[in-house]
Amino acid sequence: MSICGGCSIRSDRYAFTIEANQPEAPLVHVQGYLTVLPEGFINFECIPLRQKIPEKLNVWRDRNADSAEYTLQFDNQSNLRQEASVEVSYVEKEKKTLNLIFVIVDSIKSKIRLLRQSENGNEPIPNSKPQISSLEFEVMPEKADLKEGGLTHLCLKVRQKRPWLGRTKRKFLQAKAVTDDSRIEVHNDTQTLELQVIPLLSLSGISK
Repeated sequence: MSICGGCSIRSDRYAFTIEANQPEAPLVHVQGYLTVLPEGFINFECIPLRQKIPEKLNVWRDRNADSAEYTLQFDNQSNLRQEASVEVSYVEKEKKTLNLIFVIVDSIKSKIRLLRQSENGNEPIPNSKPQISSLEFEVMPEKADLKEGGLTHLCLKVRQKRPWLGRTKRKFLQAKAVTDDSRIEVHNDTQTLELQVIPLLSLSGISK
């Protein structure tokens, strides 16, 4: 017996009955159970592995175009139905490059502040750097029901406010597939995703 996708019969405990019938004898019933063990595998894939904010080049000057999406795909090539989720983490900070405008502005502000403080006889006040908004991400739905021999999709939505001016920045996320039954192996269970954040006015141009 088989189910969709070419997998073997679904893993479960099945009851069966055997009847013995012979002339001039009562009918005999014997009941038993057959346990089908799990077999097969689950393949995990993130599509695409590299994404951009904004996703579409025709809206790259739109301040509100600050999100992108990845598709998280489970291909359940096993005979076991189970639940799965994806754990996402920010695994590597981008290599920070100096924004020339911020450096110049901060330098000018600092000199003006020190000059005024010197004239007023006040102690210098440490210069505070502008806060950089953090990367936000969400997996929808949080859990998925993986049917035997079929594809199941989740959506990873990431959001990052884009700076007005600078160079394209690269951020990295790690997506790890988690299932509730370890008897079925998950292929490619951990993948690294790249996110390129393009400023409204990019000094490095738009990556292709």
